[in-house]
Amino acid sequence: MSLEEFVTIQKFKKDNITFFHLVVNKDVPTSLQWRMTIDDIRENLDSIKTENGLFGFIMDVRKIGIISLSQIQEFVKLLENYGPLLEDKLIATSVYTNSGSIIDVLFAIVKRFYKTKKPLKFVYSLDDAFAFIDQNKHHIVKDKVDENNKLLPSELSEIDMMIENSLR
Repeated sequence: MSLEEFVTIQKFKKDNITFFHLVVNKDVPTSLQWRMTIDDIRENLDSIKTENGLFGFIMDVRKIGIISLSQIQEFVKLLENYGPLLEDKLIATSVYTNSGSIIDVLFAIVKRFYKTKKPLKFVYSLDDAFAFIDQNKHHIVKDKVDENNKLLPSELSEIDMMIENSLR
């Protein structure tokens, strides 16, 4: 008997961008499925650390139910632990959900009170998820310049190289 995964994670290139695509397969995970999910996310984020270029994050949460508060906290803590990586290499995040679902409504409320460091959008099609990330790849250099006020030529070259590598 095989264990159905709570999420499936794929990492792939499309239109010269690396995508981290997380798909929720069922509403609520077992303890073992949750542990496997956290480990899988960690492994994929670790692999992104070693790669050149930027990436986009797509989360397909259309099948998710209400998970426990401790699981939410563990997921948030995991992302916080990868904060520098996300700050440096993440272009944007698309959350693919069903329009009008309880998750859609809850996230809409959270977005009113919480400002993300990177662009985040709730979309209702996979095409829109890819398009949102593609639209934001061009703003990454401007954001870095605005954030640091002035960049040294060597820093600008590093950023240019990251973008160039992600466009290949």
